[in-house]
Amino acid sequence: MRGEWQKPDRTFHNLFIEVNFEYHCAQNNVLRENNTETPTPGYPLLGASLGFDLFAKGKTKMLTFVFAAQNILDKAYQDHLSRLKYAPV
Repeated sequence: MRGEWQKPDRTFHNLFIEVNFEYHCAQNNVLRENNTETPTPGYPLLGASLGFDLFAKGKTKMLTFVFAAQNILDKAYQDHLSRLKYAPV
């Protein structure tokens, strides 16, 4: 979900705020022959971002600011296709 404010004032332009949610389903249909693949549990991920363009004296663009956070709930997960999940802990 993303909200944008297009009406600029003297300093801030293109202000936006965004919240995103992903759910990765469990992967249980795996190839178990020769231990080439292992099941992976499902997991949710929550992220958010906000940003704006900063102008000087209403005319000159000085800076584009974007702040983003991913995995806000600090959920430990392993991507099913990651080869790192086979490495020793």
